[in-house]
Amino acid sequence: MKFSATFERAKIDMSSYMKALHFTLMEALSGAIYAYLDAVLSRIPVWSGAERATFLNLAKTISFSIPIAPTAWDGKLNRIPLGERCGTGRLIIDAANGRYHFEYTNDLHYLTYNEYKDANTGKGI
Repeated sequence: MKFSATFERAKIDMSSYMKALHFTLMEALSGAIYAYLDAVLSRIPVWSGAERATFLNLAKTISFSIPIAPTAWDGKLNRIPLGERCGTGRLIIDAANGRYHFEYTNDLHYLTYNEYKDANTGKGI
């Protein structure tokens, strides 16, 4: 028995592949930011609004809405603008090297302090 075959090289449209990969990685990154914000906001108090407002810039990168209604002094102490100024959030994308991540920072000293210590106990203040 004699067999014959013709083989053709596989052709990959790299441009389309890279676009699809970028879309997939952006979706995954958005999902990670959503999960991060969902987890952290369940622990961050509202009080004057400053603490939660530090996350607004990061939330904007994925159109995530953060409800903030200050409760301090019957809602009269509103420090949302302070929190928004003190927090940063951004996407860091290096598609050429396959690096997709995000960064959140804040410089509200008491929010940073509370990450590792319980300020409500009065110890270490």
